[in-house]
Formats: sequence, C-alpha cells, structure tokens
Amino acid sequence: MHILKILSCALLTIAFPSVCYASDEAPIVSDIKTMPKEVAEKPSVVILPVSNQAKDLQPEVPLVFSPETVAQTEQEQPLPTPNPTKDVQRVAPLSPLQEQPTKLHNLETANQLKKGAVQGEAGFLQVLPTDDSVSGTGLQTYQVDIDWGVTDNFQIGFTGDIFDDYAKCETKGNCGDLTTVSYGTKLKYRLITSERLAVGVMATAQLLNLSASSDLFENPSPNGSRGKFSITRPVGALQFPASYNVSRNLQLHLTPGVVFFPETIRGANFFGTFFNIGTGFSWQTSERLNLFGNIQAPFGSGGNTFNSKDRSISRQLLWTLGVDYAVNPRLGAEVYATNSYGTTPTTGLLAFLPDGDEFQVGIRFKHVIDFGQGYAANFDNRPQTPLSYRDQTLLFDGFTLASANTLPTGKFQVRGGLGTHGSASFALAYGLTNDAQLELMVDQFGASDRISAQDVSGSGVKIGGAMKLRFLNQAQGDSLSLGFKLAGISETTFKGQSLTGSLYTELPISYQLSPQTSISINPKGGFFGKVSRIGVGFGINQALSDKLQLIGEYTPILSEGRDVWSTGLRFLPKAGLAFDVFASNAIGQGGLGTVTAEPDTNFGVSINWGI
Repeated sequence: MHILKILSCALLTIAFPSVCYASDEAPIVSDIKTMPKEVAEKPSVVILPVSNQAKDLQPEVPLVFSPETVAQTEQEQPLPTPNPTKDVQRVAPLSPLQEQPTKLHNLETANQLKKGAVQGEAGFLQVLPTDDSVSGTGLQTYQVDIDWGVTDNFQIGFTGDIFDDYAKCETKGNCGDLTTVSYGTKLKYRLITSERLAVGVMATAQLLNLSASSDLFENPSPNGSRGKFSITRPVGALQFPASYNVSRNLQLHLTPGVVFFPETIRGANFFGTFFNIGTGFSWQTSERLNLFGNIQAPFGSGGNTFNSKDRSISRQLLWTLGVDYAVNPRLGAEVYATNSYGTTPTTGLLAFLPDGDEFQVGIRFKHVIDFGQGYAANFDNRPQTPLSYRDQTLLFDGFTLASANTLPTGKFQVRGGLGTHGSASFALAYGLTNDAQLELMVDQFGASDRISAQDVSGSGVKIGGAMKLRFLNQAQGDSLSLGFKLAGISETTFKGQSLTGSLYTELPISYQLSPQTSISINPKGGFFGKVSRIGVGFGINQALSDKLQLIGEYTPILSEGRDVWSTGLRFLPKAGLAFDVFASNAIGQGGLGTVTAEPDTNFGVSINWGI
C-alpha cells in the first residue's frame, strides 16, 4: 500500500489569533478597532473585495490593511498545499513496464532494469501450422525468466525454456520425439550511456539437456530402427546490444553477438558456433502500449537449424513482430509472432526445428515485483474504492462462467465442488495485482462413460494453471467490467508415451444493471488436438437478499456439440463464503468441461471461500 503524505496548510488564525482570511491568498485584520491608530489613519491602504466566506463571518467590517502588513504576512504565509493526486503521480517511480523494454523476445537491447527492480516472465510459444499435420495444441515451448537490477548498470537473471513434443519432418516423415530443456544464468552490464545512445554487454551460460530419437540429426538407419538418447551439454552466448533514441518514444537497436553450441552430438553434426547480428525497433506509442519488431541473421561456420531432407545444418533468418501491453504498472502481457525455436538467449536464436519455417504465436506475462519501490497500482494513480458487500460476492465465479473481476492484491480464493456422474473440481486463485490473478485448477470430468473419447482430452484427472487479467472495472467507475482468462491444462494419464494437453480461453464481460442484478456475456473456447469447441455464455446473477443469490447460465456452442446450461442457488453466510447447489449438463466446472455437455442433467454442490 502506498502511504500518501498529504500536506495541510496551517490556518493563520492559529499562529496569529487576531488575523483571519479574506481569501486563500492574503490575510486580513479581524477588527478595524484592533488596528494601531497610525495605521488606521494612513491614507495609503489596500482595500480588497470581501469573499463570501469573509462576508458571512464579518458582514459589516471593511477589509483594509497596510502595505507593510501585506509584506510581512506574505513572508510568513506557508506555501499552498500541493494537489495530492499530482504529488503521488510525481513521486511514484516508473516501473520497468513503463519504460523501454530490456529485450524484444530474442533481441537483447541496451536498456536495463534500475537498481532494485525485479521482473519475472512466464509464457509459451505455440506452432500454428499452415497444414493439418499438427494437432491444435501440439508443438509448444514454455518459458520462465526472472531479472534483477543489482545496480542501474548491472543486472543478473535466470532464464529457461522447455520443448517436449516431436520434430516435424515433412520429407522424411516424423523425425521422432524431441525434448530440449535449457536453463542458466545471464549477466548484463551497460558500458556506455548518454541521452541518445546506450551500449552494453550480455553473457549467458546455460545447460542444454537434449533427448531425442537417435536419427534426429542424422539420416535414419537402413533397417529403420530408431533408438533414443539423452545428453546434457553446456551452451552460451555473448552479445553487445546498442540502443539509439530516435525520439522520446522510438528506439532503434543493433545487437551483434556469438552463440556457442556443441559441434557434434553422438557423432552427428550439431549447430556449433555461429555469429549472429540482430536489429529491431521498439515504439512506445503510449504508457500502456509498445510495438516492436526485429530480425536476426546468423552467419559463420555453424547454423541455427537443420534440413529435414538430409539433416544438414543450415542457417535461417529469424523474425519477430509483437506488442507489449501493460495492464497496470506492475503487470503486462506480450503477444508476438515469430519463427524462432526457444526463448532463452541461446535457444531463442535457433529457428524452429527442423527447417525453421514454422509460424509461431507466443504470449508471455510480465510481473514487476514491488520490493518497497512504491510503483503505482494503476496508471490513473487513483485510490482503490473499497468494495461493497455486493461487489465482494461477485468476485466468485459462476458455475460455468468466469467472473470478470479479479482478486485484490495478495488475497486468496478457494473453490471445491462435487457432482453426480463422477465430476469433481478444485481451484485456488491468488491476486497477483488488483488487475491480475493466478489460478491452479484440478478437474475430474463427469459422465466419461457416456461421452465419446473424441469429445474430451482424456478420462483422467486434469491439472493446469491460468492467468486472468482485468482491463475494465465497473466498481471503479468504468462503464462495465472486462477480463481475459487463459488456461493451459494437462492430463495426468499418459496416452501412449505422451500427455494430452488442452488450452482454454474466456473473455468475461459483466454489467451491473442494478445493485441486485448483474448480467454477463462470456465468449469462450476450449481446444485440444484438432478439436475446437467455441461458445458464447450468457449469465445472470440476481441477489434475492444479502444472503441468497439466484444464478442462471446458458452457453450456445457455435462449433460442433450440445449447448451448455447451469442454474442454481448461492448461499452467502458472509461476503467471503458461499455454498452452491446447482443443476447443469456441463461435465465440469473448469476449462474444457464448461463447454462440453453430457446427455443427462448433473447435480452438484460447491463451496467458495475468499481469504
């Protein structure tokens, strides 16, 4: 919490009992009879108009005082009280999300975190193939990064990414399973800084664990046999980023460097050592929005991908286009398109394996951790209005529709539910900032014996995580509430040698017609394999009393599948505790289960608890 120090002007009547105010600028004498005789008789006097307040206090006394009195009292008068909001905006330090970025996906810039700043990132890359050879949620790379500004010119960090799927070879068929896990530390130091130009150096040392089919980097054996191998090798990179300020909002970047990979793997050619030069731009169009793009060109003896036809090492030009959006000064989201393989300073300079011609879309969330810096909670720097009892109850999700609201910073929320036909659910949410929350979800879908295996990702327990962002908040004066939820969920039961994953996204929009009535419209979609199930949910939450709510939800499924509905009652002993009884045809209360209907009606109970 920010402690707002609001200065107050002391009334002159405290320091000078015989003086009162005629206006905000100048003091006046309270009674002409108390004035010294010689002052009253002097012809040189100043006569000021009487303010309404002064007229109310002394309607019959003319306001006069001498020039000497004016000069003396002006010197003694305290400075005007500053505007509290402007003062807070002035002293609140800019967070890293309000400044030019330290990197543009795989292009390092010469910008650095300020002393004491800590920024964490997490996200994934998803291949979007131009043909039907890849399942909808296959070929993903996951990443995590954290950076700390030790000084204004020196920062350290941890970086890591993981790919665990198969390598797509169009000519030779499936190249087999491929798993890469890269992780390590990175150091960055700014060598030169001026008003226009900054130059730095970045070094990274990582370990690369590679597990793959034995013929992935060499031609298949004549008898067609295929074994697997797993090795760990050190990799690294050294880069010299330079950034030039064209204007206050536009930067150009040039980053030459060298990347170190092993020359061979199990006797087969590997990427080796190659040089790389990258260039790009970042354009901060507003305090919330930053557009960026870059290209990376490898050259030298090594390469950054391999050819699926003959397994030869080759070089591929890399490109990235993206946008950074800050939800608030402490949390942002980056969406970008690229053909790069990974996200670390080494794997980010590889083209997608093999051939480097796959189109990928990435999303990463950025969180600036406040260790006493006092970053603003929102761009308006307006204080958070305390939530009413009704607003607190609307922090809970519905039965199949997510709430557009997010938890206050540092607050927890727990939900557990059971239903007929074997459904069960558990969810834990945490308020990362006032406009963002993290969620852990565990689900067991019901009616698995009556649903085709093609309609669900699997019959086992599903576990995943989600991020929910809030862009508009009606409780804080916006016209409506608008959020966005993205979840990645995995089966815990293997299908063959792999685990099936699914993606779920929802855009909750809610509007309070009255203190008792809230309506919502939630476009949503669940995706796994080649299945896409998309719908638009409509919901109403009607407060029958402070302790009882009636909830109704209906989701027409626009793709193949039956429409989903749910209705029930919510009992609220207090604002942070709710008990639900409901009927629904949804197979679950989370993710894909909210857009998949079972043949019969499912009855369930759940408990919601906010901490």
